Amino acid sequence: GENGSDDESIHSASYESGATAHADEKEGARLSVPVSVAFALWSKILHLPTHSKGENQGPLSYIRSTLVLLGVLDLASIDKDRDDVSAPSIPGRPDKKTIDCLIIHDSIHKQYGEYLAFGDHDASFQSVVNKNSRPWNEAVSRAARSLGFNEFTLKMLPTNTMRSARFQDTFDLLNDMTFVRKRTRVLGPIGTCKAHVGDMDELLSLIEKQTCRSNNTILEEELDERQGLMGAYEQVLKYCMHEVDDLTKKSTAGVDEEA
Repeated sequence: GENGSDDESIHSASYESGATAHADEKEGARLSVPVSVAFALWSKILHLPTHSKGENQGPLSYIRSTLVLLGVLDLASIDKDRDDVSAPSIPGRPDKKTIDCLIIHDSIHKQYGEYLAFGDHDASFQSVVNKNSRPWNEAVSRAARSLGFNEFTLKMLPTNTMRSARFQDTFDLLNDMTFVRKRTRVLGPIGTCKAHVGDMDELLSLIEKQTCRSNNTILEEELDERQGLMGAYEQVLKYCMHEVDDLTKKSTAGVDEEA
C-alpha cells in the first residue's frame, strides 16, 4: 500500500519490472492499505516534509477525501494484532482495536492506474516508478513497521522491504519466528506457504539483478542466501506442523465423542 489512488500508489511503490507472478497476485487483490501508510507514501511522492501526526495532514487529507468522493477509494479498516499492547493513542481513552484504511473501490480503477504507470505508451510513468521505487518502498515499509503486525504488514512488508534493497532485513523478517507465527495465523498455512515461497523467489531474483547491475561486485552487505532460504522455510514448516497437530487432535477428539 500506498497515482491515482492509495492502492494504486502502493502498487507503484512496491512494483519493479520483472516481478514474479506471486507479487502480481498479491498486488492484484484489493488491498486494505492503512491511511498512515498511504500518507507516508503520498508525502514522498509529493516531496512534502516528513510528516507526523498533526503535521502536513491538510493536503494529504484533502487527497484522501477527494478520491473517496470521486468513488476511486473506499474507507475501510483492518484489525490490529490481538497481541498488540501498545499504549492508547489518546491518553485516558481506550486504544482502537482497528486501523483506518483505504481500499480501491473497483478493479477497473486499479487497472487504469496500472496502465498509466506501466502501460506501453508515451505517457507511461514507468521510468518515474523505476527511479523512485526504492525511496517509495522505504517510506511504505517505515510507516508499516510502526503499526506492528496486521493484515497489511503480514502480506506486504517483505515485498516493500526487499524493494527498498534491504535484502538482509528481508531474510531476517522471513526467518523471524514471530512474523511467521502471526502470518500463519492471518493467512493460514497454505497462504503462508505461498507467500513465503513467492517472497523468497522475488528476493533472490532482486539480489541476482543487483549483482548483475554491479558487474558481480560484492553487494553492500554479505548475504548468506542459502541460510536465509533454509531458515525461512524451516520456520514455515514448524508452524504448519503445529496446525497439522491441532487438526489431528480436534479430529481425534471428535471421533472419541462420537464413540
